[in-house]
Amino acid sequence: MNKRETLISGLRDIINERMSSQSISEVDQESRWTVLEIKHGMNYEELSLIEAELSSG
Repeated sequence: MNKRETLISGLRDIINERMSSQSISEVDQESRWTVLEIKHGMNYEELSLIEAELSSG
């Protein structure tokens, strides 16, 4: 596992262990999507593709 995937995996663990649906809904909207994407298993490549799509639009 590379460093980026290790970081995302660690973030996923924190999100799943410490963030309830209520606390996720309180995150600002732009960041909330990233939290949900990580929570539901997206990897670094998938996250990068979404970021690129959003930046180009």
